[in-house]
Amino acid sequence: MLINPGRATKATQEKIGAFLRWFAIKGFYAEAFVALKGVYTGKSSRATTKWLITRQSGKPVRKTYTDLISELGAHPSTYGKLTNKIYEGLFGLNAVEMRREWDLISGSARIARNHITEKEGLEAVKFCEDLVVRIFAGDIEEAHRDAISLTVRKFKLRPQRLP
Repeated sequence: MLINPGRATKATQEKIGAFLRWFAIKGFYAEAFVALKGVYTGKSSRATTKWLITRQSGKPVRKTYTDLISELGAHPSTYGKLTNKIYEGLFGLNAVEMRREWDLISGSARIARNHITEKEGLEAVKFCEDLVVRIFAGDIEEAHRDAISLTVRKFKLRPQRLP
């Protein structure tokens, strides 16, 4: 199929591509575990799979969140500023600090959310971004403040500096 892709439908090609990306990430994790712990166990594999599922499930939420920001006519720099607002409120780190402090998990080293190492951290970001969209009532800054506050309570995060 990879040598003669014309024989496969577009949908099949996309599924193969998704599988290969998944497989490559799992391989990356396996190598990292072996390098760090000397072994890659079934438990390690299950933990990696859970993290990958959580990471993937946040992508549609992220798209809805960025769509809202786009609909408001935001300047391209606004995305990073609002994302930093969420990171700082939830974790006390902006994107630059996260990249400096946390290990790269998957994807581009330029994207701070790829540095969130805990499944719960990813869930918190996903929840917060979704909440911003749901409670937005005309003031994007207010929606962020309220969503961050509620996310900190829900996930029992240490209260961080709220911008």
